[in-house]
Amino acid sequence: MQIINFRMVGTILLFVSLLGISPALAEGSVSLTAGATFASRYNWRGSDFGAAAAIQPALTATYQGLNVGFWGSYSTNFEEIDTWASYSYQVPNSVTITGVVTDYFFPGQELELFNYNNWDDPDGAGAHTIELGAVISGPEKLPLVFSAYVNVYNDEGLNKYFQLDYNAALGESTLGLTIGATSGSKKNPGYYGSDDFAIINLGAKVSRSIEFTDKFSLPVFGQVIVNPNAEQAFLVFGFSL
Repeated sequence: MQIINFRMVGTILLFVSLLGISPALAEGSVSLTAGATFASRYNWRGSDFGAAAAIQPALTATYQGLNVGFWGSYSTNFEEIDTWASYSYQVPNSVTITGVVTDYFFPGQELELFNYNNWDDPDGAGAHTIELGAVISGPEKLPLVFSAYVNVYNDEGLNKYFQLDYNAALGESTLGLTIGATSGSKKNPGYYGSDDFAIINLGAKVSRSIEFTDKFSLPVFGQVIVNPNAEQAFLVFGFSL
């Protein structure tokens, strides 16, 4: 049963957010960032997408605790464009709590941008999946990040994903460790590859910034990812501009 009408929700989300920060933009208090990551493979939550190197551009607007942005991934045989918005609140001298909503859109499915049909629509599923998430980040003395996500639209199984991250300095580099799991879904097990609880994402990532001049440095990373449930492993290298 469709509880919320999400038609045009991505567009509404974007324009409402931009209207909300437009006065601050005029005052110059909004920061805008644009960049791109070049990765040898696009791996998301333990699954490979495209089986090829990918270019992943991003555009973000930030105003105080509000962030609005676009993120995409393009390879020879896979395309993805996400629209997202998040708001963060830091408890004084303690944790940071972030709420996030993401609209996943896959142009390669040959569905129209404004097709927001639900999975049970008589005309077929639409081009978008809507996800809600919550992220709790520990203070500097406890560099742990716990995140939880659930699909709330265009997913019959309402798939859920949970992740715990740990980051620590390692010389001139940063070491990031990840463990991610899904609660599984009987109605749509293909989304994360499981109909029951399963660990699907074990990762270790080393990143550092290579300084070429006083004004230019290149962030690079290497990452090993294992999906125990699918019995697959990936080794990924990338850099960002």
